[in-house]
Amino acid sequence: MIELPWSPETPQKKGRRDEAKAAKRSGKWLHPMSGAGRVKGDYSDEEVVYEHKSVNKQFTLKSVDIQSLWKASTKTGKVPVWVIEFPDGYTATISVSRRAK
Repeated sequence: MIELPWSPETPQKKGRRDEAKAAKRSGKWLHPMSGAGRVKGDYSDEEVVYEHKSVNKQFTLKSVDIQSLWKASTKTGKVPVWVIEFPDGYTATISVSRRAK
């Protein structure tokens, strides 16, 4: 597909660009297809799988999203972490854990 300079940037393209910047800034490995393929999460290192979101004003984190990242990351022996970036410079980093039954 040809990218035209006057074409507006889609939210998906902006999100993937922001993920790539965050991964590079922190020295992490970017996952192919932004986690939509076999490897889940947006980027990772040896110990942690990161799910990255760039949002405008608010973000709703649902239980199903937490469970999905938890299952995918613990299968690989890594810790799941959500990174939520806001345009005013604030970043929320949420480590996901599960208490024993």
